[in-house]
Amino acid sequence: MVANYGSIILNYNLSITQAMTTYENGIFNGGDSALTGSGSFYLLPGGTFISGHTSGINGNIQCSGTKFFSDSARYHFNGTSAQVVGIYLPDTVKSIIIENASSGVAQMGRMIVRDTMLFISGNFYTGPDTVFLMPEARIEGEKPNSYIVGHLNYSKYVGTGSSDFGGMGVGISSGSDDLGNMMVHRISGVQGLVVL
Repeated sequence: MVANYGSIILNYNLSITQAMTTYENGIFNGGDSALTGSGSFYLLPGGTFISGHTSGINGNIQCSGTKFFSDSARYHFNGTSAQVVGIYLPDTVKSIIIENASSGVAQMGRMIVRDTMLFISGNFYTGPDTVFLMPEARIEGEKPNSYIVGHLNYSKYVGTGSSDFGGMGVGISSGSDDLGNMMVHRISGVQGLVVL
């Protein structure tokens, strides 16, 4: 159990036979190790999951029992080799942090960000998939060699107001024309493109 404001760091593989639960404000840091055995794993709303495993969350959580990963939790990928997020990452996440300067992190399926996608180091590769930002979500910390490579979508009611579209590198000033709902699709990388 990882209680409120508690943390656990796996420095080696650990076999469990009961449930391991990470509560609100608790931090589970799997490093590049794995939970194995017949136990279960629960990441509750407000908890944080840190993965340094090349297979992402799936590499860290290999136990055979029930697995639950909240869409109101935070996910942090900080490996030292190329990583995938893993298929256990929920389709919708509260926030995600990318900190892998060596080879970056690859997406596996559609992903919706409700709050923040923060770049510390390394790229995030969408492949054929897309990152969707909710209207209140933001991209922070993008810079050369540390940004989304691939598809990013953002949709918001703009009306006559201004918007920086979640910090995705394009903006619109306020004016008298009511633009209604706007969607921006950004493609970064070799075939970069922004479509309004």
